Amino acid sequence: MQSTDRIAVLMAVYNAQATITAALRSILEQTRQADEVIIVDDGSTDDTSRILQSFGRQHSFRIIRLPEKSGFTAAINAGLDACRCDWIARLDADDWWESNHLETIRLALAQADKDTSLVATRAMYWNDEHHKTGESCGPIHGDALRCFMINDNPFVHSATVFRLEAARQAGGYPGGVRWEDYGLWIALMSTGNGQIVDTTTVNCRKQAGSLSAVSKLAALRSRLEMQRKAWRLFRHCCPLTGSIELALTWVRVFLATARRMMKPDKRCV
Repeated sequence: MQSTDRIAVLMAVYNAQATITAALRSILEQTRQADEVIIVDDGSTDDTSRILQSFGRQHSFRIIRLPEKSGFTAAINAGLDACRCDWIARLDADDWWESNHLETIRLALAQADKDTSLVATRAMYWNDEHHKTGESCGPIHGDALRCFMINDNPFVHSATVFRLEAARQAGGYPGGVRWEDYGLWIALMSTGNGQIVDTTTVNCRKQAGSLSAVSKLAALRSRLEMQRKAWRLFRHCCPLTGSIELALTWVRVFLATARRMMKPDKRCV
């Protein structure tokens, strides 16, 4: 990162009135402020729009309101198109940063090599009852990190900063799939480097699952597709471990599909 490089905060939100204020306040409380804040309102129908407009007027946040819900991928890519900074710091509407997050990221970027496309910190997970449930983990750089990506996504979305130009060259967040961030990180790691700072500066809410059985199966299939993509690109990093874990994922998808086919009259809710 050069001294002239700038960081933009990018959010895409929808009906987040219960959590958006905490997220926005965490941006304002940073010890090193962002150079730009862009928030895409994906056609919210609750009080989210009013809250965003209020913050936007007071703090020069740039609010982009879409006329109707377009989905996360379309909303976040619209935000990418509007960004003018060199690096993008992502923050989801139900997460919040510790005050040293951007400062920690800037220090890491200052020491990173020129091929670095993304940097993240660790994240703490919280449930709906405000209890800690765990912390992100995994390797922090190099081939070990690429190997890990065959089986899981080590870059927590709200903890990650990525190079805007690299993301644009990769086509932005991939459409038509779940786990859009996982797909983008794989693309960036295939053409550049990434690293994770072993410091926790982000808090993520893990809300109780409400997906239907059909949605869960679709999510599992999408995750498998991301893992297959990572396997094709990074299998030279860990051929044995990667193949075993990928095979286990295939088995889970097969069993889930088989259970649905054996009970065709049972409605998935």
